[in-house]
Amino acid sequence: MNTKELVKDLARQRKLTIAELERRVGIANGTIGKWGKQNPSIETLQKLADFFDVSVDYLLGRSSKDHSVLGARGELLAAHIDDDVSEEDMEDILRYIEYRKNNPL
Repeated sequence: MNTKELVKDLARQRKLTIAELERRVGIANGTIGKWGKQNPSIETLQKLADFFDVSVDYLLGRSSKDHSVLGARGELLAAHIDDDVSEEDMEDILRYIEYRKNNPL
């Protein structure tokens, strides 16, 4: 699926028209419809990724994961690490924390 199709699918899941999505995200009316003839700007991709809580890589078709690692649940998890967490789980948590540092919302 290309970026235009992915964005249309995400909008459909939220029961939004493309015009409504463009208005809510703050991009010019008709912008998404032009994709294919022109590429979306990085700024537009970032706005859409933030709106849908997905990565820019997902919007570009570079990742099959539609949501950022663990989203708000991951932030909560990192804030409440128990003493009895396994080594493997702790490594996963630390990788996530490092990821969030390098990729803020």
